Amino acid sequence: MKKIFFTLLFLVFASQFLMAQYGGNQNRGGAEMNHKHESHKMQSYEKTYPDSPRKAVCFSLQGSLQTPAGNLYNRFGNSKAVGMAIYYKAKNNFCYGIMGDYFFGNKVKEANLFKNISTVDGYIIMEDGEYAEIKLYERGYYFGPTIGYIYHKLLSSNKNTGLSFWLTSGYMEHKITILGDNVLQLQGDYKKGYDRLSGGFFIQEGVFYNHMSLNRLVNYRIGLEMLEGFTQGLRAVNFDTGESGKQKRFDCLLALKVGWFLPVFIKDNKPQDYTY
Repeated sequence: MKKIFFTLLFLVFASQFLMAQYGGNQNRGGAEMNHKHESHKMQSYEKTYPDSPRKAVCFSLQGSLQTPAGNLYNRFGNSKAVGMAIYYKAKNNFCYGIMGDYFFGNKVKEANLFKNISTVDGYIIMEDGEYAEIKLYERGYYFGPTIGYIYHKLLSSNKNTGLSFWLTSGYMEHKITILGDNVLQLQGDYKKGYDRLSGGFFIQEGVFYNHMSLNRLVNYRIGLEMLEGFTQGLRAVNFDTGESGKQKRFDCLLALKVGWFLPVFIKDNKPQDYTY
């Protein structure tokens, strides 16, 4: 009788253990199936709706052809610029980030810049009696936070592509870079009296065609920008004129800009939130 009782008791415990093991495996298998289903659903959504609004962090390299206006026109000629931007693109197509450009040119219009250290013929004489060869260049930069919006309904059915409008503000600075022979009158702090260093606040507006390809390989923007700089001279005195170097300025740049960018897409964890 005892043998029968213990045998039945063993069979009960064994059946309970097997049922528990089977049920746990089912639960784990169900969780794995749900996870695979959600992952497959996300991949299926991305393949079916590749042009849906996407969240992304974009890294951009850009170049510009610029023409000056305002007070900058009286000092420099046309220039070029290279730069970069990093911005976050939200699903509502608003973009937030930071950008910066370095601009440079070969034409300086300042007349008689070295008139007080040169001969009547306009030459600067070095210590050995030879004429110095001096070259002047434009150099400058600007950087700051930027905000944009991509309006896709006008030019593209791709919701990540279309006209984009940008507004940037921050700090800009420019000067005359003086290069050439070793001239005593243009060494150290003496050079600063001729470089017309200027800087201050700027705002910039831009309109671009912003293209983000469905295969993520061809991503670019091309458009026009206008920069207005509310700057001031940063030198105490200009040596060639003997006057203060702190005059208020209004510096403008008009630019044709082309940029290439790499988007790093941010996936949504809840594909069921999408609407079709």
